[in-house]
Amino acid sequence: MLTRIFNLLNKIAYHLNLDLLWRVCRFLPASDGLKLGYGILASEEKQDGPTFSILLDLLQRREVEKITFHRNGTVWNAPAWDINITLHLLTDGGYQQPEMKMVIAWLQQHGYFAGKNTIVDLGANIGTTCIPLAQQTGCKIIAVEPVPENYNLLQENVRQNGLQGEIICVRKAISNEPGVADMVLPDLNCGGAFMKDALREAKFLQGIERRNVMSVETDTLMNILQSNKVEPAQIAFVWCDVEGCETSVTATGKPLWSAGIPLFIEVFPGMLERQTELGTFISTMEACFDSFIDRVELVKDTIKTKPRPISEFGALVESLAAKDAGTDVLLIPKRAVQGA
Repeated sequence: MLTRIFNLLNKIAYHLNLDLLWRVCRFLPASDGLKLGYGILASEEKQDGPTFSILLDLLQRREVEKITFHRNGTVWNAPAWDINITLHLLTDGGYQQPEMKMVIAWLQQHGYFAGKNTIVDLGANIGTTCIPLAQQTGCKIIAVEPVPENYNLLQENVRQNGLQGEIICVRKAISNEPGVADMVLPDLNCGGAFMKDALREAKFLQGIERRNVMSVETDTLMNILQSNKVEPAQIAFVWCDVEGCETSVTATGKPLWSAGIPLFIEVFPGMLERQTELGTFISTMEACFDSFIDRVELVKDTIKTKPRPISEFGALVESLAAKDAGTDVLLIPKRAVQGA
């Protein structure tokens, strides 16, 4: 019956009026309406107009917590209420897929995968990075995710895609020392959780709608790797999306950078300032890396892109801060670029 309704509503959407479709879906039971809304959104591959309104209306009811679907041969279990990660998986078939392919291509071209069999994924969320990385490279992945609800979906996605032997899941947050810390879970975005800093909260955390605040276990990057018997010599690169904790990742992973392992991070000054001063972040990167590639430059000509000297990194961060913008950056340690 649900399939028949879905087909009928699709005909209404494309041949009559999307506004009529929106009105019909609103009065369906939440679970059925949600499936229809997501299905139509995925088939349209766009996020505007009345169809998107259907989805938002259903999400706000919060009567369905999880949906399961297949995209491009991968099974995903994702939060039904999420309008960031889940929507990208449905509409694009993945999350940050172009960036991932570009980074892999550049690193392979320049010899960083030679003799390496492991990738580290920090801020693994529900598996949006580690699963495609395992599928595309054949490497073992250390997937680190601190939020329990994300971690549970991560494990479920790893299991349902048959990757238990390739992906090791670790439920911890990266910090400067082992312990426990509070993590803020923003509303409608399972990928936006960040560490709460009481000293910086008044200035940088105002206006954020919170779904919850919970305590999570923390540890240093090197402790996590050592406890899972991973040596620097095994690692091709580190993928990092930790919502402002990039300074802690870099500071506690220095043996990796000394061993020549690249680090791919998000650079968003507005998030970084929730955890530390921008000057501290910049100086930490300058001390550990020799050069970098901005995602914007990587897009232009992936293979031939030449790294910029790390002395220019501070100017990039300050420029982003002035515009309240962000980017992704591949940081290259102090070692000769092979194959250049």
